[in-house]
Amino acid sequence: MVKKKQFNIFLKIIAAFLILIACYEFFNRSPWEKITLEKKEYILLAGLLMPFNWLMEAYRWRLLIQPLVKLSYIQSLKGVLSGLAGSFLAGRTIGGTLGRYWSLPPEVDRKQSIAALFVGNSIQGAFTFFFGALALLILFKHKIHLQLPFNLWHSLLAFLLFVVIGFLAVKKADRLKVLVENYLQVVLRYSLEIIAKVTLGGLFRYILFTAQFVLVIKAFGVEESWGLMFLLVPIIYFIKTMTPSLTGVLDLGARELSALYIFEVMDANTNVALMASLIIWAINILIPSLIGLSVRWKL
Repeated sequence: MVKKKQFNIFLKIIAAFLILIACYEFFNRSPWEKITLEKKEYILLAGLLMPFNWLMEAYRWRLLIQPLVKLSYIQSLKGVLSGLAGSFLAGRTIGGTLGRYWSLPPEVDRKQSIAALFVGNSIQGAFTFFFGALALLILFKHKIHLQLPFNLWHSLLAFLLFVVIGFLAVKKADRLKVLVENYLQVVLRYSLEIIAKVTLGGLFRYILFTAQFVLVIKAFGVEESWGLMFLLVPIIYFIKTMTPSLTGVLDLGARELSALYIFEVMDANTNVALMASLIIWAINILIPSLIGLSVRWKL
């Protein structure tokens, strides 16, 4: 327990260091002075897509919690926004879980909701890892032109996925054991139909927030093709997911550094990467979190 606590403190120190680097890069480069917003309608469209993102997550949450308690769509949406507000304040893992936990009716066995949230997040995260790894494979083979046989690329991809899955398995082992022993009853009651709908909803959300990021990037008139942007954004999300569970502001730092690194590797406009990261964070995290905070105090 002590070692785990020390490790978590170490991760938080690393996260704080990263946010300092991100802030330094942002203010040192002053990206707002070096780029021009050429397509304002793209920003507007990205903003209009935001409600669909969280409405779909509310739909998924309603399905996942259904074996435990039947929520109305409005109740489910309030739970999602409450969880988002918790994530903003205390990190994705603790804050997000508690936010949804406390939004449920008090007569419900709320502990069971932890497993439901774990299943939903795992399915959503699977798309991030799969498309991120696939984008890396395509990028290395066709854009960076490393001359390696294709079967070797298959091996590298398989190895990458193995490392990621192994890392997550070790990291989540203790938590998973607790879930299996105490909180797995709700999961055992899932039908194949529920899992299929939750999975399709997760795919829809992934496509949606990827498209949002691409729209914001293209709003600044970057010359790189739409196809390349749809290749880079999954890699940005992939790298960001490897960071520790962070609060809202620290999450912004991880996103900025991920985008900055990928754009530098591709010799693209890093100022666009910084501004786009800030805008997409405001659209998808800051605004819904502020709404969620107001919802939380009314629950």
